[in-house]
Amino acid sequence: MSFKDAILEDINNVFFNLEDFGETHIIDGQSVICMLDDDALKIRQGSNELSVSESSLLLFAKESDLPRKVAGDDLLIDGRIYIVDDWKVNLGIAEVVLHQNVSH
Repeated sequence: MSFKDAILEDINNVFFNLEDFGETHIIDGQSVICMLDDDALKIRQGSNELSVSESSLLLFAKESDLPRKVAGDDLLIDGRIYIVDDWKVNLGIAEVVLHQNVSH
């Protein structure tokens, strides 16, 4: 087994396994096993808190399980509309940075 094959196996059997890290969420009307992480995003942002008007989220999912989006597009997650800030794919995993405008 090649290194790439081993990584892909770990992605399927560990990262997106519902018994380990994966969670099921409804994304644009489809049930998707993914990981949502706002703490990792804060670390990447240098622990800076966002303004009160925005809420940010980092989504990891298999690229094949998500509808392809670009920055500025809407993504509906569990009934909430998020706006895509960034969308990167590495080894078949989509890493999506999102924000949600919060009105008070």
